[in-house]
Amino acid sequence: MEKTKAVPQTDCDKECKFLFGSEFKTMVYYQPMYDKQGNLISKDGNTISGACNCIVCNKHWTYICAHDNTNFTEWSK
Repeated sequence: MEKTKAVPQTDCDKECKFLFGSEFKTMVYYQPMYDKQGNLISKDGNTISGACNCIVCNKHWTYICAHDNTNFTEWSK
């Protein structure tokens, strides 16, 4: 089973259902860095970007994910 995915926050009073299109990922190698206890302290600097839309209210968003944080920006067609 697939894990949950970040979805846009919307003030719509309908039961929104989101479709996600193609995603674009950067593929840069970031060398891992560890502290003296062996904990990973460096962050993966790669990003994932794409677009999604709601098939119920017909709103659209672009998004970018970095460091386990997803930011959505609403746009009009």
